[in-house]
Amino acid sequence: MDQHLPHHHVVEIVKGIWSSANARWDPIMWFFRMIGAAQTVDAVFVIEYGSGDWEHPLCKGEPDQIWKYDGSNFVTIEEMPDLVHGSISTKTPIVRYCINNKGSKMILNTFYGYRSGIGTVLEEKGGKWIRRGPAWRS
Repeated sequence: MDQHLPHHHVVEIVKGIWSSANARWDPIMWFFRMIGAAQTVDAVFVIEYGSGDWEHPLCKGEPDQIWKYDGSNFVTIEEMPDLVHGSISTKTPIVRYCINNKGSKMILNTFYGYRSGIGTVLEEKGGKWIRRGPAWRS
C-alpha cells in the first residue's frame, strides 16, 4: 500500500462505494443489477486536485495524485486510463476531491456513470465532514 493515501474521509467514501456496488446479498443492489441499472465495480479511481471552484463545487487544474482502489489497496497510478462510461452505471466510478489550504473545506465530486454524479462542498466540524455550500446532482 502506498505511503501517501487519499484523505481519510475520501478513503471511507471509496470503500463504501466498493462495498455497496459489490454487495452479494443486498436485495436492492441485486435488483438494480438484474435490470441493468447497476453493476459490480472493478475499480474506484480517486483523483486529488490542488484547487477548485468553491462557488460551483468542481475541482480545477491538473491532478496532483491519482489512485486506483481494487477492493483491498490504493495504488498510485501515473494517469487515468481510458474508461467506458456509456451506461447508466459504470464498473469504474471516479471520486475527485480537493481541500482548501486550511484543511477545513473539501470539494468532493463522485461520478457513478453516464450523467450520474454528485458534487458538494464539505466542511470539517468536530472531526466530521458536513455538507456546506453549493451542491449538484445529475
